[in-house]
Amino acid sequence: MTWISLWHSTLSESAFLSRLRRAVKWLLIASAFAVISCVIVLASAASAKTPARSTIIQKAIDSYRHGVVVVDRPETRCGNGADVTELMKTAVCRLIAYFRFRAAKFSDLHNFASTLYYVPLYVLGIFGLLSPRDRAVPGTRHALVLVCVAFIATFSALHMVSIVDFDWRYRLPILPHLLLLSGAGAEWVASKRASTAAVRRATDSPTG
Repeated sequence: MTWISLWHSTLSESAFLSRLRRAVKWLLIASAFAVISCVIVLASAASAKTPARSTIIQKAIDSYRHGVVVVDRPETRCGNGADVTELMKTAVCRLIAYFRFRAAKFSDLHNFASTLYYVPLYVLGIFGLLSPRDRAVPGTRHALVLVCVAFIATFSALHMVSIVDFDWRYRLPILPHLLLLSGAGAEWVASKRASTAAVRRATDSPTG
């Protein structure tokens, strides 16, 4: 149990959290810069008259040129052209589709079950994302949220410029981090409700 105690005490130090926040911030900036750079490079390659030497790169160019958002889902196409604006539009649509859990071609039962699962997951994940703003939240929670956000953001950025599929195999790696983030959000909401109830009971209790 010694290493667990050491890990907990290390993550609780403000200096460590400060360095972690700074690292995550620069990682997010780097991810955004990488996405923009890739789109610009793809736009330049798409406007070229000769095809790319790499088959993989040429497939990526063709998918962007035709506004492909989700593989084998032509109804999701967004953007149509080889200029930077249209390709960036496709990239943003891919980011949205990466987190989408409903589709017109899914069965009603599939969409209903997905809604029951993912809506609470995303809502609690947002609460988890906001929880570090509360100074009462321990440093370990701050570190957990930052690591989850960093992983989800970088993995999402990767698929903005590569591929999105609706069978979730490409999105499976972020699910554990979404669950951790939503768990942090659920615990934070529960603790806030408990503290509010405690204050209410103390206010309503008769004083001698």
